[in-house]
Amino acid sequence: MFALLLMAAVTTNVSAADYYLVMESQEWAILDANKFTANTEADGEYMLAGVELTTTDQFKVVGVDGETTTWYPDGMGNNYGENGEIVADGTYDIYFRPNADGGDDWFYNVIYVAEALPPVVDTYFDLTADFSSDFGDVKFYVGDEEVTKAKVGDEVSIVITPNEDYAVSSVTANYYTSWDGGEAPAFNPRSLNLVGEITLTGEGNTRTFTMASEYNVLVKVEFEYAPTYVLTITGLAANRYKTYCYGDNLKLAAESGAKLYTITALNGTTLTLTELTVVPAEMPFLILGDGEDINFKAATAQEAEAVTITPLEAFKGTLEETSFEAADMEAADYYVLNNNNFVWVMGAGSLGPNKCYLEFVKDNGASPAPALDIVIGEGTTHIDASLIDSVNDNVIYDLSGRRVANPTTGLYIMNGKKVILK
Repeated sequence: MFALLLMAAVTTNVSAADYYLVMESQEWAILDANKFTANTEADGEYMLAGVELTTTDQFKVVGVDGETTTWYPDGMGNNYGENGEIVADGTYDIYFRPNADGGDDWFYNVIYVAEALPPVVDTYFDLTADFSSDFGDVKFYVGDEEVTKAKVGDEVSIVITPNEDYAVSSVTANYYTSWDGGEAPAFNPRSLNLVGEITLTGEGNTRTFTMASEYNVLVKVEFEYAPTYVLTITGLAANRYKTYCYGDNLKLAAESGAKLYTITALNGTTLTLTELTVVPAEMPFLILGDGEDINFKAATAQEAEAVTITPLEAFKGTLEETSFEAADMEAADYYVLNNNNFVWVMGAGSLGPNKCYLEFVKDNGASPAPALDIVIGEGTTHIDASLIDSVNDNVIYDLSGRRVANPTTGLYIMNGKKVILK
């Protein structure tokens, strides 16, 4: 029966649609798993990779074109492996040329068997960063993928993200070997066997290099304290106030011991201050000094938008020098900070840039209070009597700060002091 199946002869310029490996161990069955595919590296050639063969195996190739089957090689006694062609058990790649033009080193010019090469497995090497997480973070990328290992030829990017107030001061990289060909019992980047410096390109917070050696990589990143200040206030004594108005969002630098406030209410002659951590652009505010330079950083738009404190409507600020004419003084009462209190301004003048003032529309000709107290929480700053004396002498005010022309008996303020009239 087998002899009858092998009667067809090999023809030239065959273009059969499908070719299969058929094996004695599989009872010469035509199986889809044994189907050849065209070898893209050689015209007129087919291949079947990764075939497990033993020294006792025998096989042929069969071509199937419609109802026609053609065996390669044809005839009896010419199975591949029948005469010891398979010298060792193993994995093989089988090549087939239906036009019988394979050459003298091919079995019947149609079959060639080669021991399969082991698959190429890339060797990856560790990428390690030595840095302090207190100051920033370091990550490695190959393309857009974050990685902890790379192979020779990879283009590796080192992406450094400094924490707030810090900047990259230096980046170095070296190849290193493992301990006796294995891993160190406890990784210590400072005691590795460095075997060569790596040239880095780039600047700022990104460096790149190409893996050129079969070694692990150690990258050392140093940071420096480098805060960016947008405003510095000097010369403000401890526990003294200064008003300020700025055109951009601000926040105190972390190391500052100063405090920030804005005026949120007026009760009689008492101004209530509410503490701020972020000052939105153009909001009038007060600084309470600590005797040191006061450094400000830029606040983000999100930080500014999160501020829910609203200053007293009468509390205003200047971004440039502002003049107050006689007509202004007739329409409103103005107060400016003098030492630690707001005092009434008697005449026209000007106020420099980045300062704040209080503006109250005159109320039926009532006389203004000479000064206004500042309250923070439960504490009150005291009115400096000399400031009140310099504004109006021998003028009597009630405890709400209103000028009294014809006082009766009771408690009043005169020349900066509380007095009892009987």
